[in-house]
Formats: sequence, structure tokens, C-alpha cells
Amino acid sequence: MAHRRPRRQSRGFTLVELMSAATIGIIILLGIVEAFRSIAGAVSDGRSNVELSTSLRLASTRLRADLEGITVPARPLPDAGAAMGYIELHEDVDFNNPLPYSPGIDTDKSFQIINNAGNIAPNLNDSITGDLDDCIMFTTRSLSEPFGGRVENRVVNNANSGYTRLESAHAEVIYWLQYENTVKGIPLYTLRRRALLIRPDLNVNGALPNIPAGQIALPANYLTFLNENDLSVSVLPNGRLRANSLADLSIRRNRVAHDWTTWPNHIVRTNIPNYFGIAMSNGYFAGEDIVIDNVIGFDMRVYDPRASIQVDPTGAHTQIPTDPGHGGGNNGTLGLGAFVDLGYAMNAAGAYNTVSFFSSAPHPKSFMFNGPNGPAVPVYDTWTNYYERDGINQDGDVDGNNNPVIDEGTDGIDNANDVPPANSVTYPNPGVAINAVDDVLERETSAPYPFALRGMQLVIRCFDASNNQTRQVTVTHDFTPE
Repeated sequence: MAHRRPRRQSRGFTLVELMSAATIGIIILLGIVEAFRSIAGAVSDGRSNVELSTSLRLASTRLRADLEGITVPARPLPDAGAAMGYIELHEDVDFNNPLPYSPGIDTDKSFQIINNAGNIAPNLNDSITGDLDDCIMFTTRSLSEPFGGRVENRVVNNANSGYTRLESAHAEVIYWLQYENTVKGIPLYTLRRRALLIRPDLNVNGALPNIPAGQIALPANYLTFLNENDLSVSVLPNGRLRANSLADLSIRRNRVAHDWTTWPNHIVRTNIPNYFGIAMSNGYFAGEDIVIDNVIGFDMRVYDPRASIQVDPTGAHTQIPTDPGHGGGNNGTLGLGAFVDLGYAMNAAGAYNTVSFFSSAPHPKSFMFNGPNGPAVPVYDTWTNYYERDGINQDGDVDGNNNPVIDEGTDGIDNANDVPPANSVTYPNPGVAINAVDDVLERETSAPYPFALRGMQLVIRCFDASNNQTRQVTVTHDFTPE
């Protein structure tokens, strides 16, 4: 008789097993989701980094192209009649900076406060932001395609409306930052650029023919014109508007963002180039001026051949004047020559120490002050010899009979027994009388820093708030002749 094996009863999953399996499944699913999220985040971060790097590269390429075409040698006092244009570099000062003992020139590490003993004190700021108030402006020649710009029809053909596109081989170019907003506690700026066409051929009898006298006299009208016209212009004493030439632009009062109504009309105000406090970029075509946004630093530095490179107290690092601790306890000077901020040796009391070419305040005969009684503003300017033959007594001096002594720097007479200051770095033999006809001390004015500029460095730093990434690019330009 055959025996049948008893059927084995199958047992179902217990509740614990089901919950364990579900938990494991959820964990696996969460892991997959997290993996995809990480991959997506990495892709997004990578894309953001690529976009930011590309934007910085494009900005640096445009800046390099503009610098390559600068029309004037980077040394003071070109002849105004030589029609060379200008270079003007501003280490602007924000005198409303609330930080105690702050020089106000920079908002971060690029400017170090020097104490009254001559040593650099610890920086008062510690953030990722850089210098936010520097401004550069110059005349340049396009080495490839001509500069193009929009000009109102009324300027060129007396039409009532519309615009005409013009081109020029030369332009007056200005770069500056304009505040946009604050994200994650970090102020973000836009780097802007204006390229104003240099077209003196538009003038008829020395002025633009279709702009009535006095129409541009008011600040608002002047800024409205600049916002609607990519044309380098200046206001004549009779109220007419003139399209500038390179020769005109060597004289400061004719340049963009300068007040032509007063002497010395030198100051380009902090952060936004303006005329009488009115922003330049609030016009109809402001978006066309944008070079790059989300900027947290635009730092301009000049090469100072006498700036000291020092070894820190540990002996492990070198320090230049813009590094924290430079000038304090150190192991000696390693060498000379570094890129520095103009007027970097300002002490906590607002005075300057003269330790190298560009460490001190601008020359007092440049009248480079923020207002009649304001502090000095560090500016490099190629200047012009026009002021030494313009028939104006800029320095206000008189002779023994109380008669004004005018243009004594070019009158062919040895007007004074001039002795340079003993601590000067401007003159080759400080403390020794020059005793020469029309020597440098007889001049009524002086370039702010009367030294040739060998090189300039510009650092553009940007912040991507979407992934908290910071990128920067450095553009270095050599001014030394080949």
C-alpha cells in the first residue's frame, strides 16, 4: 500500500517580516533618491561653476581688449596738444563707512590700515567681499572691430526722434560697480562699462550743431544725454555741447563723470560715476552697460617698484603691502616691487606714510581732495601740461608786490629757490635746492602721483548664491614700452 507524504503547509510572512522588508525597501529607495539628488546637485553646481567661469572669462577678455588699446603712455604730463587722451584710476573713498578708524577705501583685505607707529594693524573686516568702490577710466583704440554706439538722431541730423548707430576707432571707456541687492547677507554688485565714442568730426564750429546752448547746463539734462547717447561730450563755457577729441579728454573737466563747473573738478564719487550725485546708469539702455553681475569685488592695484616684499615672523610666507601683517613684526625685506592699492599706507588717523611711490596721499598740487576741506583721494592720472600754460593761477601765489604769478612753470624764469621736502620720494635729491629755470617745483599743478606706471592688476570676484561658490579672475596689464 502506497503511503502519501503529508502535504507541507506554507507559512505566510509575519508582520515583523513585512515591516522589515518595507523598511529595507524604503531605505534603498531613499538611497537611490539621495544618489540622484547628489548627482543632480553636482551637475547643477558644475553647470553654475561653468557659467560663472565663462562669464568671468568673457569679462576679463573684454577688459584686456580695452586695456590693450590705451592711447596714452602711462606716465604723467603728456602734452595736451599731442592728442593722446588719458588714464585715470580711482581708489575711491567711502567716507560714510561706519567702521571705527576705517580709511573707507576698501571694504576688505585689499586695503590694510597702518597704525600710528607705521605698522599695519589687523584688518577690521573679514569677509569674502573685496574692494567695491574702485573705478578705472581711460581712452582706448579698438584693435579689431570699431566701437559702436547709439546716438540720438537730433545729434547728427536734427531729427526729432529715433537713434542712429555710429562707429569710432576710439572711445572713452569707464568701468565701475553699481550695487544691486543683498543675498544671504552678501552685497552683490554689477560691473558696468560705458564706451563713449570719440567723434570730434560731429562738431560744427567747435560744437554739436543741433544742441541749443544751455540745454545741457542742468545736471539732470547732462545725465539724460549721457544715458541716451554713447558719445563722449563736454560742456563749453557758453553752454554748448561739444563732442570730445583725444586732446580735449587730456583735460580733466572734459571727461565723463567730472564736474566742469569748478576747479579742480577732479572727483569721481564712490561706487557710481556720476555728475552732481546722479547715477549714470538709470537710462533707457542701462542693461547694455552690464559686463557681469553678482560681483563681490573689483580691486584695482598698481605696480609699485619700491613696495617691500617681506617675510612673516614664522619665516614661512612672504607678504606684500596688501597682506595682513605686512609692516609689523617680520624677518626682513625679501625684495621690492608689488601690486598695491593707491595710498595703501594710510594710518588709523587718516594720515599717510610715505614709504614708496604709491603709498602716500596724492601730490597736494593735484588738488585731489573730496571737497574743499575733505581728505585726500588716491587717484592715478596721466594729467596734462595744459594747466601750466592756461593763463590761470591755479596755486594762487603772488610776487612781492602782491601780483599773481601765473604759469611760472613755463615762463622761462627761475622763479624761486625751490627745495624738495627732505622725506619726498617724488624728487631725485630731496632736501637739495633745484635752482633751475621752470623746474618741477615751479609748476602750479602736479599729477596726483608723478611717476610712470609700469603695470596694473584688476581682480574681479563673483559669488554664486545658488551653490555658495566664489570665483575670481585676475587681469594684469603691462604698461612698460617694448
